[in-house]
Amino acid sequence: MMSPTSPHTQRRLGFHGLAVIHPVPSAINAALVASLALVAGGDPAVAGILAVAMLGFQASIGALNDFVDADQDRVAKPAKPIPSGRTSGGVAVALVILGGAVGLGISAGFGAAVLVLGAAGYASGLAYDIFMRRWGLGWLCFAAAFPLLLTCHRFFIEFVEPVI
Repeated sequence: MMSPTSPHTQRRLGFHGLAVIHPVPSAINAALVASLALVAGGDPAVAGILAVAMLGFQASIGALNDFVDADQDRVAKPAKPIPSGRTSGGVAVALVILGGAVGLGISAGFGAAVLVLGAAGYASGLAYDIFMRRWGLGWLCFAAAFPLLLTCHRFFIEFVEPVI
């Protein structure tokens, strides 16, 4: 049996840590952003960059969700990545930070307006994970985030060029 601190176990925990980012919904949201940007007439490179920003935001939100729910999931959903031991809370927190940095960093590269809009959508996801759904108000986060997603990309494409 391997020790929890063996190099093999550490690599396994890191690789399986990717499950906490909810890769399928994250990829779907990133593809939606790219599609919206292209439909709005955006350059494919800009659409791709915006999709990577959304992938960062979604990965961060997904990892935070699993981290916040880890104690409840030990009972209700023991097969999830953290309760099952496929990854650690530390890996999840690192992915929260990394994903947020990617999303915010890319958004900042398009200027202050895009950064504020990206941060508003991201904050909606974080608020959902941390407290809004526990108060029965999770729907407010979706009500705030989806209009941002659907309306802001046209603004991004028409009025904002990357500053990086």
